[in-house]
Amino acid sequence: MDAGDKEHGVSIHFVTEELDGGPVIAQDKVPVLNDDTADSLAARVLEKEHLLYPKVVSWYAAGRLRLENDAALLDDEALPPGGVQVHA
Repeated sequence: MDAGDKEHGVSIHFVTEELDGGPVIAQDKVPVLNDDTADSLAARVLEKEHLLYPKVVSWYAAGRLRLENDAALLDDEALPPGGVQVHA
């Protein structure tokens, strides 16, 4: 918010030995509103996380999502560096 960004969001990635270093699986965006506080923005991001995590876990549980050679694959296709852009 201090940087004046117009968007914030959530990224879900595979966990690797490097902190936040695994390939991104999915992302979603949240607009930064003029009257946002850190708490109000964090609450909206959390809402998106609660929608996005079950979707990603369901892909993994169904065998559609896997980590192979340091790349995230969904339905046997390598995901782009930013993962799937989901609007949950």
